[in-house]
Amino acid sequence: MNIFKRIFERKASRTWSGVIQAGLPQAVWTSKDYSKLSKAGYENCMTVYSCVRLIATTAAGIEWKLVQLPRSRGGKIEEMDESHPLLWRLHHPNDQKRMSKRKLIESASGFLLLAGNNYIKGSGPLTGENKGKIMALGLLFPDRTKVLPGNKLAPVGGYEYSYGAGKPDVYGPDEVLHTKLFHPNDEVYGLSPISVASKGVDILNMSLEWNMRLLQNDCKPPMAINAKAGFESKEDKELFEKAILESYAGYKNAGKPIITEGEVTWEQLSMSPHDMDWLNADKTTAQKVCSIFNVAPELIGFTEKKYSNYPEARKALYIEAVLPLMYIFRDDFNIWLTPRYGERLELRLNLDKIDALKEDRKTVFEYVSKVDCITDNEKREILGYDNIGPAGDVIYKPINLVPIGSDATASRSIKSVPLIYQREIKADTKSFWAAPERKRLLWDSFVLRIEAKEKPVVPLAEDFLEGQVKKIVSAAGKLKTLQGSLAEGLHDKEAESDRYLKKMLPWYTDAAQSAGNAGMVTSKGQLYTLEQKDDDILGGIFSLTPELEKLLHKIITHSGTKINEFTMSLIEDMLKIAIADSWTVEEFTQEIGIKLRSFINHRARRIARTETAKVENWGQHQGYEQSEFVNARGWLSAFTDDTRQTHMDADAQYSNNPLSLDQPFVVGGEELMYPGDYRGSAGNVINCLCSTFPHVSIGAGA
Repeated sequence: MNIFKRIFERKASRTWSGVIQAGLPQAVWTSKDYSKLSKAGYENCMTVYSCVRLIATTAAGIEWKLVQLPRSRGGKIEEMDESHPLLWRLHHPNDQKRMSKRKLIESASGFLLLAGNNYIKGSGPLTGENKGKIMALGLLFPDRTKVLPGNKLAPVGGYEYSYGAGKPDVYGPDEVLHTKLFHPNDEVYGLSPISVASKGVDILNMSLEWNMRLLQNDCKPPMAINAKAGFESKEDKELFEKAILESYAGYKNAGKPIITEGEVTWEQLSMSPHDMDWLNADKTTAQKVCSIFNVAPELIGFTEKKYSNYPEARKALYIEAVLPLMYIFRDDFNIWLTPRYGERLELRLNLDKIDALKEDRKTVFEYVSKVDCITDNEKREILGYDNIGPAGDVIYKPINLVPIGSDATASRSIKSVPLIYQREIKADTKSFWAAPERKRLLWDSFVLRIEAKEKPVVPLAEDFLEGQVKKIVSAAGKLKTLQGSLAEGLHDKEAESDRYLKKMLPWYTDAAQSAGNAGMVTSKGQLYTLEQKDDDILGGIFSLTPELEKLLHKIITHSGTKINEFTMSLIEDMLKIAIADSWTVEEFTQEIGIKLRSFINHRARRIARTETAKVENWGQHQGYEQSEFVNARGWLSAFTDDTRQTHMDADAQYSNNPLSLDQPFVVGGEELMYPGDYRGSAGNVINCLCSTFPHVSIGAGA
C-alpha cells in the first residue's frame, strides 16, 4: 500500500521503537430483523438449523385427535373419527398448494421458533351452507405480515400482508390465526428465540469463518509489527495503525501475511493458549444456543452428553421443547378454528402414540391401576381419558375386583374361587348372573375380551381396504370416459368378499374358539379371561365342529358382502358427482382414491368393533349350547351412555324372562339369536356392545 512507503520514506527526528498492538474494532452484531436473523441463523448456522429442524419435524409427527365434550359434567367424551370435516381439513390444509398437515405444522413451528410469530390464513366461502367454515389453510411469512392496530378492547384491528412492490392484502382479525411466543415488552408481537441467541449465532458464524481462513492460510497466527524506524508524528502512527486494522484485523483477514516497505520487520508468534482453546469455546457457545431451544446437544451430534442415554434425551426433547410448542398451537386452534366446525369440539394431541413417552405412560398406568381408594372415573381423569358416567363411580378392591358393598356371594363368581366350589354355585339360584352387580362384572369381562381381540383386526382390515383402493384406482385409470361407466366395472363384490374370507378366516376362527370357551366357563359361574388355560375350564373345552365352521364361514362371507356393498355405494356416489360435474378420467381417478382412503381408518375400526362383538357373542352362544348346565339365556345391554333404547328394553324384558337357546330375541322389531346377529340390520348391529348371560337349572351340576 502507498501509505507504508510514505510513512517509511520520512526521516525520523527521533528514535522510536515499539510494538503496535493491533486491537479489534467494536463488535458489530447482526441486526434483530427476521430476514437477517433467519439467514444468519437457520441458513448459515449449523447449530440453529439442527435445533429448529429437529423440533419442527418432531412436532409435525405428533398425531391429533378430535373429541366432542359432554353437555354436562360427568358425561361421556366422544372421540370423532378421521372423516370428520375438521380432521380432514387439518390433514389436507391446502389442496391447491399440495400442503399436508405435516408440512403445515413443520413450517408453522419453524416460523414460530425463528420469528417468535406465526400467521395462518384461513379461507372459506362467504355465503352458502359452508359460510364461516375454513376450507383452506395457508401460511403467511412473518416478515411480510404486519399487525394493524385496533382499539382498547381489541388491540388487533387486522393484518396486512405484502408481496413486494404491489399493494398489500388486508385481512380481518378473524381471518388470520396469529400464534406468538411471550414477549415482556410487546403486546402485539412475540419474542423470537433466535433473536435472544443472535450474539451466540454471530460468534459461531464468525468463528467458523475465522477457522476456515486460518486453514486456507496454513493456520498462521497473527503477526507482531515492530517499527524500528519509528514515526515522525502521532498522526503517522495513527494512520499506520488504521491501515493495518483495515487490511489485516478481524476474522475476514485471519492469517493474512503483511507486506511492507522500509525498516519494518515481522515476527512469527506461537499459537497462544487462548487460540488453542478456541474449539472448546466454540462448543460452549453452541451448547448455549442449544439451551435456548431446549435441545440436548447430543441429539444434534455433540459427543458430550447431557443425559445418560439417547432415549432420555429424546424424551426430554418432547417434554421440554416439542410439547410446549404444540400446546400453544393446540390452544390457539381450539380458540380460532375448532368452533367453526361445531359446538363442544376440542382438538387434542394423541400422546399415546409417542414412542419416547410410552415408558413414562406405562409407569403412570401401572401406578394408577394399583390405587384402590379412587373410582375408575378418577383414574381415567388422571390418565387423561374421558369420564364413562355413573358406571365409573364405583370403587373396586384389588382382592377380587368386587364393588364395595356387594354381597359376599358375588365374589364367588370370580375366577379365583376354588374350582371345587364352582358346581355348588350352580345349585344356589336359577338366575345367578341376573343379579345387577354380577351382570356388570360379566359385561366388564366381555368388553375386556372385545378390546383385546379387536386390536389385531384393525391392521388386517386396513390392509384389506387399502388393497381395494389400489384395485379401484387402477381400474378407474384405464377408463376411456366416465359417461356410461358403472361401479360394477370398477369393483368386483364377489371376488372381494372371497378375499375378505381368506384374509380374515384365521382371526375369526381363533376368536370363535375363545368365545366358545367363554360361554362354557360363564355357564359355570366363572369369569373367563384370555389368560385362562384350557385346563381351568370345567366340563371340557369348546369344540368348533365342522358344522360350526361352515356356519362361521357363512357369517364371514355375509360380513364381507356388506363391507363391499358399502364400498360399491361410495363408488356409485362419486361417479354420479363426476359425471354431473364433467370430471375428466384423471380427476375422477385422483378423487376416488382420496375419497376411499379417507374412510379406511374409520371403516377399519368400525369393522373391528362390530365383527369382534359379533363373533364373540356367536361363539359364546355356541358355548352355551355345548354346556350341560344352560337351557336359557337373557339379554345383557351395554353399560354405556349411548346404548340403543331398544337394546335396553330387551335387557329389561329378558332378564327375568329368559328365552331358550333356540328362541330368538325380538329387538327393535327384528329377531336376533344373539347381539350382533349377522341377520340383523345395520342399525341394530353396528358397534353394538351388548352381550348375553346364561340361565341355569336349579341343582345343575350338583
